[in-house]
Amino acid sequence: MNAVFKTKRLLLRYANEHDAAMLLTFVNQSNFIKYIGDKAIYTLSDAKNYIEQSFTASHKHQGFGPYDITYF
Repeated sequence: MNAVFKTKRLLLRYANEHDAAMLLTFVNQSNFIKYIGDKAIYTLSDAKNYIEQSFTASHKHQGFGPYDITYF
């Protein structure tokens, strides 16, 4: 699970390849593309690569980066 921070109602964790389907859906919503931009993530493979090259790489090289947030 790679929990970074957890409370009764919140889980903050590192993203992984299991999050690719959710990321794919999220970044291809019309409002995401309109207000944030097209990230050129069109397949599950693209999403897995994006997580590795953006999220994971940021944590490895800078010590911080995007996290997955879950509310209970």
